[in-house]
Amino acid sequence: MPAPVDMRKSFYTLSGIVSSIMKRNVQDGEAFIFVNRNMSIMKVLHLEHGGLVIYHKRLENGTFTLPRFDEDIVSQQITWY
Repeated sequence: MPAPVDMRKSFYTLSGIVSSIMKRNVQDGEAFIFVNRNMSIMKVLHLEHGGLVIYHKRLENGTFTLPRFDEDIVSQQITWY
């Protein structure tokens, strides 16, 4: 189940969430998506050549729609934070 993230968080804190809560390694090349409670702000944390990058998008109107998954399958594969 997705959980909102405080959008004031930056590289070190988001990396900490990836490693401690998601049990993933940010250096493995995956992209990690974080959204706020209102679903109007999204950050994507990704490792590129030379360092970490955060992509930040704020919607002026509307909200992001997260994809729906079969919970039985996804709970073993993906965790949102």
